[in-house]
Amino acid sequence: MWTENNNKEWLLGELTRIREQLYGVRPRNTVESLSLFESQITLNEISACALFANSEEMSEKLETILALHCERVYNSSTCYTKEDHNPVNQLCFEIAKKLNPENPYKLLIPKLQVIEDTYGNTIGSQSLGLNAVALSDDATRFIAIADCLYLAAVSDDG
Repeated sequence: MWTENNNKEWLLGELTRIREQLYGVRPRNTVESLSLFESQITLNEISACALFANSEEMSEKLETILALHCERVYNSSTCYTKEDHNPVNQLCFEIAKKLNPENPYKLLIPKLQVIEDTYGNTIGSQSLGLNAVALSDDATRFIAIADCLYLAAVSDDG
């Protein structure tokens, strides 16, 4: 649940910081240009929400923005699992943690149905961050990359 008292000031400060950081970025190719464009779209949506949404509708609007961002970046070079260090992805993750501390990944990746794999790995644990997983084709499950590589190395089939 989004609380009005300090989160709005925090959010506006983060938006300013990230915009200043992105201001100096000069894309070298089309993919980087699209990534920067998506970042600006998401920042604009979050900014409008922070400035104009009342406290009752803030959580719902931010959840919608997170879902839209995920949908736009899914299966691209800017998705959470490929670019978890991206400042906009990090901001989305921080917002998701404030909205749902128990399971922020459900807000980041709304289609995600399972946060624990068959080996007991839990997405978001200290040993298994977003950069250590891939998503299934339908984005409902995560796959621990290290476990897959290990099993491929020790299997008889290679």
